[in-house]
Amino acid sequence: MKEIRPSRDEARRTRTARDKETRQRHKAASAKKTVTFRDLPSLVRLVVTGQEVDVDEAVHCLHHEVYYGGIAKADFAGTIFALALADLTRLPMGILDQKKELLPGRYLPDSIDALRDHAERMISASRNQDLIETVAEGWPGHGSGESRLAGHLANLWQIHSDHPPLYRALVMGRHRPVIQALRDRRYAGMSAAAAGLIQESDTLARIRRALECQTLLWCAHDVQMILARNARAAAFPLGDMLSSDKTIVEPATVLAEARPMRETLMSVLDAYRAHQESGMDDRAVNTLMEEDGIVRRLRLQVQRQAEQRGIDPERAADRVAVLMDRVASRVQGSNDAFLQALATPARAYSSPKSFHAAWFSGLSPLASSGVAVIRYLQAETQVAALIDELLPLANVRRAVRDRLALPAFDERDMPRGWKARSRDLLHAWRSAVLGDKDLHSRSVPSDGRDPKAGKQPLEAAIAFLNRAGDRRIGDDHGDQHCERRTFYLLDVIPEHRLACG
Repeated sequence: MKEIRPSRDEARRTRTARDKETRQRHKAASAKKTVTFRDLPSLVRLVVTGQEVDVDEAVHCLHHEVYYGGIAKADFAGTIFALALADLTRLPMGILDQKKELLPGRYLPDSIDALRDHAERMISASRNQDLIETVAEGWPGHGSGESRLAGHLANLWQIHSDHPPLYRALVMGRHRPVIQALRDRRYAGMSAAAAGLIQESDTLARIRRALECQTLLWCAHDVQMILARNARAAAFPLGDMLSSDKTIVEPATVLAEARPMRETLMSVLDAYRAHQESGMDDRAVNTLMEEDGIVRRLRLQVQRQAEQRGIDPERAADRVAVLMDRVASRVQGSNDAFLQALATPARAYSSPKSFHAAWFSGLSPLASSGVAVIRYLQAETQVAALIDELLPLANVRRAVRDRLALPAFDERDMPRGWKARSRDLLHAWRSAVLGDKDLHSRSVPSDGRDPKAGKQPLEAAIAFLNRAGDRRIGDDHGDQHCERRTFYLLDVIPEHRLACG
C-alpha cells in the first residue's frame, strides 16, 4: 500500500501547533518556578565583627563574593583550567570574564594523552566530540577535524621532544618567545642539537604551523568562556545572591522580589529615626521586628553571629547609629540605577526584559554568542596574517597596524561558505555550552537540526560587528554598558597570547 504523506501546508500547520503547545507548556512551567534572595551570613558577619561599620566596604566584599564567587585573583587561572572541571557554566561570572588568564605551569601536559585531554577541554570542557571536530575542521591541515587535531597534537609533541621551552610557551599561551624563535632562529638555553634543528626550514614550518593551531585553540577557549558567561548571565545573573529554578531570570522578576526588602529597609530607617528623635520606648521598633519576616530573619542571623563570637549586641549601640546613618545616605542619595528602579512602581519598569540585553548592548544570548563565533571564524582565515605582522620578511617592510587584534569584520574578506560554517559552529557550541531555552523549543527534522537555526541571531551579530569596526585599545576598561566594552567581552583575543612572554 502506498504511504499517504501530508501536504506541505498540513505539515506546516502541525509544526506550528506543536510549537505553540510547547511554548505554552514552557510558560506554564516557568510560572510555577520561583526566585528568592538568599540570606548572606558573610555580610552579617562583616557588620557584626568589623572594627568599623563601612557600608562601601561591605558592598565591595559582597560584590567579590557574588561576582567572583569569593575566589582570589591569584586563583583565577587555577579555577578556569582545573582538570576536574567539566562545565564552565558552573564558574562565577566574574571568573568567566578572565579571558586573559593563561595556563598555569602545574597543568602543563606531560604526555601525549594528557595533551589531547587538555586540547579537547580547551574547546569543550565536557569533551563534546561533535563540537571538537567541528572546530578543528577549520585548522591548517588535511582531512576531517579529528585528523587535523591529531596532526597538530603529534606535531606539538614532537616540538616537546626537540624544543621543550617552545612546547611550554605554545601550550601555556605565552606565544611571544615562539615568535622570537621563528624570527631569530634561536631561543634562550637552546642545546646544540636544538640549535641545529631550528635552522632547518622544515622545523621552522612545523613550529609556525603549531603556533597557528595553538592560536586558534586559544581562540576556541575564548569562545567557550564567552558562551559559558552568556549562559550564566541568563540563569544566574546575580550569582549566589539569588536562589532560582527558572531557566531565565528577568530584571523585572528580581525587582519584584527586592521591592519588599527595600520597603522593609525604609520602615526600619523611619522607625529608628522616630525612636532617636522622640526618646520614647521601643514599642514601634519591637512591633516591626516581630511582624516583619525579613527583619526577624535578619535579627536571628545577627544574634547567631554575635553568640558565636562572644559579642554583646547591646554594647554595639554606638556602631548601630553609624551604620544606620551610612545606610540611609547610601539608599536615599544614590544614583544607582538598581536602587532607583526599586523605588518605582512595578508597572513603571521599561528597561530590557533580560539582564543579558541590559549588559550586552541589547543583544540576546544567542546573538552575542554569534559575535564570538564569527570572530573565531575570522581568526581561522586571518590569524596567519596576524602572525606575519610580527614576522616581517627579510628586506621587506610590512604595513604595521597600531594594534594586533583581529581586523574589523568585513564580509568581503570572509571565505566562501563562511555563513554555513558559522551556523555549524554556533549550533555546535550552542548545544555543548550555551544550552539556551530555545535550543529544543521548535519542531525540527529527524536529524535534530532546524535548517534555519541560527540565521536570525547571526544576522544580529553581523549588524553589531558592522557597527563596531576595529576593536580599540582600552575597550576592556570601558563603561560597563557601552558597545565598546561589549565588543571586547564578546571577542577572541589572539593578540594577548602573541604578546605574552
